[in-house]
Amino acid sequence: MYKNNKNLAEHEVTFNKTENTPEPGGERIIIKADESGNMIKTVTKEEEEAAPEEVEGSPLHPKSIKRDILKESQKSENPEPVILTVGQKFFIAMDKFGDFFILNMMLVVFCLPIITIGASLTALYSVFIKMVKNEEGVAKNDFLKAFKKNFKAATKVWAVILIVGAILFLQYAYIKNHDDTLASYLMIFLGFEMLIVSLVVPMIFPLVARYDNTTFNYIKNSFIISLMNIKQWLMVFFHFFVPFLIYYVNPKIRHYTWYLWLVILFSIFAYSKTVVMWKIFDKLEKKPEN
Repeated sequence: MYKNNKNLAEHEVTFNKTENTPEPGGERIIIKADESGNMIKTVTKEEEEAAPEEVEGSPLHPKSIKRDILKESQKSENPEPVILTVGQKFFIAMDKFGDFFILNMMLVVFCLPIITIGASLTALYSVFIKMVKNEEGVAKNDFLKAFKKNFKAATKVWAVILIVGAILFLQYAYIKNHDDTLASYLMIFLGFEMLIVSLVVPMIFPLVARYDNTTFNYIKNSFIISLMNIKQWLMVFFHFFVPFLIYYVNPKIRHYTWYLWLVILFSIFAYSKTVVMWKIFDKLEKKPEN
């Protein structure tokens, strides 16, 4: 019967290891015919199927749930707003909260050497840009990759900021301790310098995280982008100014909230700032319509 049938389908029979073994697994015997019509019997052992893990990229992971829903909504020409269930919102929110916590702790640890503060902030913004674009992966891994990739450029920018900060501090110290003509001129210069710094510094590390450029061009572009996007710059500057204002008005709040900065507040403020910055980046990167 098998001899003349070269297209014989495979016949499979599964035998349990023991009659009293309830768990899955056993031997699978596959009987098939070769080109000459001879029967070949193959015995293979079945492996127990592993339970699905909630890892990045699997259907059960909150990031995968979010990406799948977004992809489905973007398939049509006129995508409808994404509507998440209560359960999906909860898991995605908890996942993001966990990422904020991990990134905040990594930022604090990586900033301890002082000289690495620039690279650490750049890495943080790099991860949050991915989050805003719904392209994030494992937060810890993304942070480490961005830290290594942008270390040189971010450290150069941070060194310039430290030097400028030291010059401004020396000017302020002279003005405070002297009452002469030079101190009056320095006061005027200090006002202009502080204005320039306030336009450049809030924007510069997100630019380092997003684009490749020289140190001078990072500074120049931060200044130009701030002037061209005053509304967004005010929102970004608001993130810097409000905490200092609150602590200045009521110093007691600092004693009750300082530990929150070590746990999660840096991430929250950086993420909200990145949401604003992405609007600028998106406008800069849009291709002009023909």
